[in-house]
Amino acid sequence: MQRLGCTGCVYFKPHVYVPYIGFCNVYRTDVIDRAAPCESFKPVSLEDLAKHLEENGWLYCINCRKIITTREELEKHFQEHVIAKEVVIDTSVGEEAGGD
Repeated sequence: MQRLGCTGCVYFKPHVYVPYIGFCNVYRTDVIDRAAPCESFKPVSLEDLAKHLEENGWLYCINCRKIITTREELEKHFQEHVIAKEVVIDTSVGEEAGGD
């Protein structure tokens, strides 16, 4: 994995359960959000997210782990939470056996 500072970046697609790990749409690679922003970092604005919401019908609040479907919800969450346009869904998580 590359180390890039990506939370709040337009190009970062966080993992749904582990949001500091995700996928960078610029470098097409897995990333960990534990470093200074890279040269491709572009902060997400409220208008970027509102446009995506209008076009795709949903956003994801990383802090609450909830789907956002309205502009009002977006504005409420945007002030204090990290909102993602897309998330990485890990289908293998549900298939892991629980420890006894």
